[in-house]
Amino acid sequence: MRMCVKTLLVLIVVFLYSPIVNAQSDETYGWEQAPRYRGFISEGNVFGTGDVKDNRTFFSTSHGVQINPELFIGGGVAVNYWWDSEYWSVPLFVDTRLEFHKELRKNFSPYISAKVGYSVGDCEGLYFAPQVGCHFYLTKNKSHIMDPFRVHILGCGSALPTLNHHASSQVVEVREKLFMIDCGEGTQLQLRKNRIRFTKLQAVFISHLHGDHCFGLIGMISTFGMLGRTAPLHVYAHEALEPILKSQMEFFCTGLEFEVVFHSVDTLKHVVIYEDRSITVETIPLQHRIPTCGYLFREKPKQRHINREMVNCFEVPISQLNNLRAGMDWTTPEGKLIPNERLTTPPDSSRAYAYCSDTRYIPTLYKLVEGVDTLYHESTYADDNAARAKLYWHSTARQAAMVAREAHVGKLLLGHFSARYDNEKCLLDEAKEVFKNSFLTNEGMVFDV
Repeated sequence: MRMCVKTLLVLIVVFLYSPIVNAQSDETYGWEQAPRYRGFISEGNVFGTGDVKDNRTFFSTSHGVQINPELFIGGGVAVNYWWDSEYWSVPLFVDTRLEFHKELRKNFSPYISAKVGYSVGDCEGLYFAPQVGCHFYLTKNKSHIMDPFRVHILGCGSALPTLNHHASSQVVEVREKLFMIDCGEGTQLQLRKNRIRFTKLQAVFISHLHGDHCFGLIGMISTFGMLGRTAPLHVYAHEALEPILKSQMEFFCTGLEFEVVFHSVDTLKHVVIYEDRSITVETIPLQHRIPTCGYLFREKPKQRHINREMVNCFEVPISQLNNLRAGMDWTTPEGKLIPNERLTTPPDSSRAYAYCSDTRYIPTLYKLVEGVDTLYHESTYADDNAARAKLYWHSTARQAAMVAREAHVGKLLLGHFSARYDNEKCLLDEAKEVFKNSFLTNEGMVFDV
């Protein structure tokens, strides 16, 4: 019997706890269509004293509606088990809770409650459970989660093919939108290997017209056609690519059901070339043997987060929530001004990612990437090949780290490795001497910006 009761308790806890977590998550992450829903769980032990020596374990859950800032009404179910007598009961009840004025609450909320219902089991009959307690909030209100902003490394090699690395290519993921930077040979295979959905790719940004950065573009476009893509694909690159791409498409890609929209990029200017509701993309002029630019992906300033508890306390209408997110104050119907800082929490910081490949060391480059969260900078050579780097307009790992240090970036990603290195650890070691938070890239890696 004891084992059966224990099993029953576990099953009930698992069954009841799951929907509570899901429901509360909906509210926590901005469930604005039903802002007054609340759910509670309680579990504990009651130890008898004196003439009442039976010890009892209980579990209960309540679901209901917050009528106003002070009053909660709902219904619930509980399980009680007396270990000494092996009695058990399952009460079904109406739960009424009166909470103290929420405007005075910071990290805790005192309350009184009464549960009235009927109990079945060994102790069948009327169920009445008055309670006095206090809710404690151990963490700050997290009414949001960070939107994804990631960099998928598809290729980090240089011009000469090797068995270690693929030609240059990355996919930047921002809020479920995918943007490709460079498209070296074999990029579409890397998309497959990394399980990146072809259909979500919105645009391709080409840094320059060396083959290891663009030979894969026409093959990928052809594959998109075979997969039945209909959404436009935007291509940003130096103007010299447009007639080349047009000629290739006329020969290899007739009958496409989607449009390839070409955008000419002036590699000598630092300007915004792409913008939507959440991000901008800027060009970063670089210095290579041919016209070259990098790209800076920057999130736009974000809105403030709603403090659900305080909004419910002051009974702010749903229609005003967007105004609160924009930073506006709220005036109650009685004419009392409630500052925005009491109704919202600060927004998440806007993140930024800079891609710089290929380029020689530019002493002033740090000014254009100042403070970005993540910087990718080519590091083709180690110090012992600094002369070769200068000859071919490339950078060493140490020089990449110098840019990261001067720009005060969050972290540095090293890439575009020369084929002469079977192991790039020497590059990482040299970079870390200058900038500790440096990382080697490799195919398949994903970095959070």
